Amino acid sequence: MKDIFKKKHKTIKVKYLPKEWTVGYRPPQSPVKKLHGTGRKKMEEEKKTAPVSQPGQVQIEIDEQTAQGAYANLAMITHNETEFVFDFIYVQPQAPKAKVRSRIITSPLHAKRFLKALEDNLKKYEAHFGQLPEIKEVEKPIAFA
Repeated sequence: MKDIFKKKHKTIKVKYLPKEWTVGYRPPQSPVKKLHGTGRKKMEEEKKTAPVSQPGQVQIEIDEQTAQGAYANLAMITHNETEFVFDFIYVQPQAPKAKVRSRIITSPLHAKRFLKALEDNLKKYEAHFGQLPEIKEVEKPIAFA
């Protein structure tokens, strides 16, 4: 990790992520040489060699805790006129309580995009690994605690 900003006893640390974790990454046209400098000079040289994203592309970073993910075996979806709320829940067998592991709030348009992306990925999954069994009925949990 590298210290990139210091302000009144606080240091913000940034970890450089593997290139395959970034969306829209395009390698530079010429090979990049590793520069061996120290301190400020090294940081300036690293900035010069860092890949530049193309217009319209977003580089996405993920911190270590988020990259670990959280297992969920139940999802609840609610909505109103302006947003959809996805609650991802882990239900332990034989336990009377469950815990929401993650909540995603998004717009109806993004929810529809998510649905299309999920359908596309399920088709690709089934083409590669075989058909998943059909689900007869979706169980609905009784209440939130």
